[in-house]
Amino acid sequence: MRTPIVREDSLPGGERGAYGAASDVIKLLGYIAIELDMDAVRLQQYKGAFISTLLLLLYLCCSGMFAYRLMRDVTDPIRNMVSIVYRIRRSQLDSRVEGYMLGELYMLKNGINAMAMLLNNLLRRAAEEYRSGDLESA
Repeated sequence: MRTPIVREDSLPGGERGAYGAASDVIKLLGYIAIELDMDAVRLQQYKGAFISTLLLLLYLCCSGMFAYRLMRDVTDPIRNMVSIVYRIRRSQLDSRVEGYMLGELYMLKNGINAMAMLLNNLLRRAAEEYRSGDLESA
């Protein structure tokens, strides 16, 4: 960057300098040159971009871990419950949902297991009544 140095009494536009004389000719004394070193600024920019990229990768890894945990803690138990309900529908009433579950999944597991036990007991009772009815009629 370069800028000129002029005498104070020769400022443009008729302004008066320190000596009170206006001049139409600008008296140039010299130039000031400033050299700016942009390497430090560029290094800071690269450092900032590198740190931002590292943070982005860290956050992506963390979100991947949370997604995997969500899949393991929620999706897999629901898939297991669906297969147990399908077995109960096929009259395999001794099937039970097992495993550690949290919150609503725990309540759903208990409900499915209670329903399977109730159906199993009702079927056993109906079979006993049928057999006892057969024995009485004979």
